[in-house]
Amino acid sequence: MDKQYVVPKMKCVLLLCLLGLAAYQVNGQRSFSFSSRPFKQSRPQSRPQFQPQQKPRPQFRPQQQFRPQPRPQFRPQQQFRPQPKPQFRPQQQFRPQSFTSPGKALSGGSGAGDGKHGNSEYHYSWLHDGGIKYTGDEAHNYCSRLGQGWYAVGVNDNSENSFINGVITSHNKKYIWTGGKKASGDLFTWLGGGDTRSYNNWSHTGGHNTPQPDNREDRNENCLGILNNFYQDGVKWHDIACHHLKPVICERTV
Repeated sequence: MDKQYVVPKMKCVLLLCLLGLAAYQVNGQRSFSFSSRPFKQSRPQSRPQFQPQQKPRPQFRPQQQFRPQPRPQFRPQQQFRPQPKPQFRPQQQFRPQSFTSPGKALSGGSGAGDGKHGNSEYHYSWLHDGGIKYTGDEAHNYCSRLGQGWYAVGVNDNSENSFINGVITSHNKKYIWTGGKKASGDLFTWLGGGDTRSYNNWSHTGGHNTPQPDNREDRNENCLGILNNFYQDGVKWHDIACHHLKPVICERTV
């Protein structure tokens, strides 16, 4: 081989070796410097903790404050005040009035009379007491209080019977008491004297559709009343239990 080619080649090889050595040294220092640093232990990355999503808490809204309804005020009932008992007022003293009635009117001076027939004058209770009704016994007492000689009416003949019937119908009365009281059986006597044997106007019917007197009510019909067509029988006599209430015609002889 020619020397002119060998020498340059050798130079090139030498140059390359030097360059390689230099490169090695440089790389060795870097490696050394890297290894000279203490090794930092790798810390494992902490896993993110699982945080559950917080559900939004419903905001607490306090209920409206309870306001108790006011109780209805107790109103006590008005204290019971017993009604005062009506004071007993005795009937006003009888003051005679003058009335014109069937039959001959009184001319005056007779006091309590409301009508006259024959030798008798008559007093009609409903014209003086506001329409009060009486039991049989009360009716007799009413007449006697009118004064001496007054008694519940007695009917002794057909003429007087017609007069009394006229008073009843003209004053539109359903019934009246007379002064008849049972003596025995079917016999009734008058407080002013006489009895029903001499004259009577008994009805042919009554509550049991039997002729009067029939003593129908509890076998205790001891008073004599006159009924105005009560059983569609006209104005007739009936025996009646004395507890019934009726007005009365009073009579006295003049």
